[in-house]
Amino acid sequence: MKQEIIDTSKMLETLLDGMEHEIDTSKMLEALIDDIGLNVIIAKLGNICLDKSDHIATNWHDKALAKKWERCGKKLSALSVKI
Repeated sequence: MKQEIIDTSKMLETLLDGMEHEIDTSKMLEALIDDIGLNVIIAKLGNICLDKSDHIATNWHDKALAKKWERCGKKLSALSVKI
């Protein structure tokens, strides 16, 4: 599992780097989906949204924006279970 996390982190870093340099990210994203599964990626995105919600609420005190991120996080988390 630890190796999977490291590989996934490297893939995400490469994906983001590729986005900055206009590399075809579709193939990288597809490889990531093939590697860990779409449901895992969606669940991770849901967690990221929830973390962003907490960060915004705590540091920026923007309740409306924090609520939007929270809603996105909850929807993505629910979707990841259905896939």
